[in-house]
Amino acid sequence: MKRYTASTITDDALDALYENANEGWRRGDRWKKRARAAEEEYQHLLAELSGRYDALQQAEARADQAEAAIARLSAYCDELDEHSRVVLKNETAQHPVAANIRHRLTDPKESATP
Repeated sequence: MKRYTASTITDDALDALYENANEGWRRGDRWKKRARAAEEEYQHLLAELSGRYDALQQAEARADQAEAAIARLSAYCDELDEHSRVVLKNETAQHPVAANIRHRLTDPKESATP
C-alpha cells in the first residue's frame, strides 16, 4: 500500500482509505453482534443446565426419601416377624403381611410401572 502525505493524497485514495476503515468498523460490529449472540446462548444454556441440575437434586432427594421409607418399612416387617415368632413360639415364623411386603419390594415385575 502506498503511503500518502496530506499534500499528496488524492480524493480517490482518501475515499479508499475511509472505505477500508469503515469496512473494518463494520466487521468489528459484526463480530460484536456474534459475541453478544454467543453470550446470550451461553446464558440460556447455563440457565437450562441450572434447571436440570435443580431437578436432579430434587430427584436425588426424593430417592433418598424413598430409600429411607423402604428402610422404615423393612424395620416394620422385622417387627411383625418378631411378633409372629413370639406369638407362634416359632423362631422361623414370618408374618404374612411382612412376607408380602418383602415380596413386592424385591420382585421387579410386581413393582415395575408400564
